[in-house]
Amino acid sequence: MTGRGRTSATETLIFHELRVYNHVNAKDRPITYCRTGAGVEVDFVIEIERKTVDRTPRVVLLETKLGKQWKRKWEHGLRELMRSDKVSVAGAYGIYTGDETYSFDGIEVLPAERFLYDLHAGRVF
Repeated sequence: MTGRGRTSATETLIFHELRVYNHVNAKDRPITYCRTGAGVEVDFVIEIERKTVDRTPRVVLLETKLGKQWKRKWEHGLRELMRSDKVSVAGAYGIYTGDETYSFDGIEVLPAERFLYDLHAGRVF
């Protein structure tokens, strides 16, 4: 399997778990992805509060990666959206297949297993 195929499998696993949590807990939150004007993608954007006339939508951002070590360059898309005036970011997560937990200026980087635990405990959205 190529690296891209395994990355897609990681994203698919996280997407599946997001959908299960969303459904089982009757959250009914839209789960999408974003491609910025600069062409950078963010794997998952979860809208936790809808846009109104008076405010931008409030979202949680997720970037998933296959890797035993987190690379700070993977945060680029998250950071671009965090600076945007088009959304209000309630949380930003990097999810990877390593073992360490990190916090970098508003981005929580978690091993996939820990992220899934936090998700199903209701700590993500």
